[in-house]
Amino acid sequence: MAVAPPSHAGSRAQKLASLAAVTLACAAALWLLRSPLAHFDTAVWGPEHPWVHRDFLGAWWLFWAAGEPEGIGGWLAHQNWPDGGLDLRHHIPNPFDAWLLGPWVDPTDGAAWWNRMQLAHHLANVGTAALLARALGGRLLAAAAAGALVAASPVMLHEIAGGRTLSGAVWPGLLALVFLIRDRPVIAGLLVGVQGLCYVYSGLLVGLAALLLRPHPGLFSALLIMGPYLAWLGPAGDALSGRAPPAGYTSMPLAGLVGQASLPPPMRWWPLLWLCLGGLFVRTPRSRLRACANARVWRPSSARLGLTLLLLVGVALGPSLSWQRTDPGVASPLAWAMWTMPPLSRMHHPVRALLLAIPLLAAVGARARLPRVVWLAVFALCLTRAAPMNLAATAEASPTPPGTEAIAWLTDTPDVGAIVDLGATLAEPLALQTLHRRPVLTGFRAAGSRRDDTSRALAQALQAWRDGDPSPSLPSQLRAAGYSHAVEVIRPGRTLPDPSTLFGPPVHETEGAVIYAVP
Repeated sequence: MAVAPPSHAGSRAQKLASLAAVTLACAAALWLLRSPLAHFDTAVWGPEHPWVHRDFLGAWWLFWAAGEPEGIGGWLAHQNWPDGGLDLRHHIPNPFDAWLLGPWVDPTDGAAWWNRMQLAHHLANVGTAALLARALGGRLLAAAAAGALVAASPVMLHEIAGGRTLSGAVWPGLLALVFLIRDRPVIAGLLVGVQGLCYVYSGLLVGLAALLLRPHPGLFSALLIMGPYLAWLGPAGDALSGRAPPAGYTSMPLAGLVGQASLPPPMRWWPLLWLCLGGLFVRTPRSRLRACANARVWRPSSARLGLTLLLLVGVALGPSLSWQRTDPGVASPLAWAMWTMPPLSRMHHPVRALLLAIPLLAAVGARARLPRVVWLAVFALCLTRAAPMNLAATAEASPTPPGTEAIAWLTDTPDVGAIVDLGATLAEPLALQTLHRRPVLTGFRAAGSRRDDTSRALAQALQAWRDGDPSPSLPSQLRAAGYSHAVEVIRPGRTLPDPSTLFGPPVHETEGAVIYAVP
């Protein structure tokens, strides 16, 4: 006899149970972050030293520039002055959150807008993990516990601690798996494409995971989104060609998989997560399979789930397997894949695969038919993990860059041209540019991209002065290029030669910075 499809009342109850699971998981995440939340209006949540952190500075500047009338392109022309910076695609290939949200950001809001955005991504990751657990057959408390396991895993804050935005958002990919299980493969494919907009390689991983779980032609709808995106990236093809990062790949050492305490929290796996592998040995009752068929729900097999988890964890371990990050390693299968397909070498942070592996593993664990008291105990145990979560991403850094008070004087001074930050490296002048709104010498790049660029010659002359060369011609070079003022920002641990020997006495001085006029 055929099984009748679920009633509307039953469907409504399932939706309410899913909503309750998501709510409980997000409440756990907020509880674990109660210490950073207490400082959300007065401190930057993320890197320990945000105002010298290149990724954070680039993202902070990008949101500011997107909200300016000149736009991102206009302000890129004010980097590496007087030559201008390269096209955005050479620096940040995923600027879509800045394009959408930048015009709504209030620069006078301090760090609150940044913190709220990062928290929203984190809660979305946690909430969709609970939804995925429900889609895989987890009951309310089991799904809530799965979400809490994700919320209690410091690795989930890896990108927030690194000052990055969209690369830490995996909720579109997790939602794609939910729709795939709910027998909506076309929608799942579109969400895979959205995940690719957040970070190309996480989109690729989600796409491979979805094909492993259920090979369906509808998943190729991702190309409707990724096709135009890859065409947009095309002009930057040379810069995006496969090459290894100079500082090495950011990957999970084997010691991180057992939670070794010597590793920083964002690189540490919570060993309790391994118990979720027990969900791979659960067989869905035949009666539930019949009900799933009527409810347009498709359940992947344990073998497919296991292969998908193996893929994600394997990628996170990087191209070189080692116990500690400093130990010599052996080549992994990912290294062979990078050798075969050179563009994969641009995946400089394989550890980001854990942002997908942990939610999927927690959702798999929720399949286990355990007593409710067990899931309540797991949920309660997760609530005790506030300390490692607080260590994973700090909330103590000043919401304003050093030298802010001195720059306020510059904004009230007439006839101010380009400004050179005498002690800055790479992207540090971008923070002050959002305040003084004048051209700067360095930005996303340290100097011009061509050998005959004026900014390259200026950067080399400035570095020679920092290294002890008298460089008496530096002021005249700067003046000829349109620079009117030089700023010496007081940064801990950095010393410079006396700028007054080049520029004369300062024209303005505060506790955090000294300003000189370029003669």
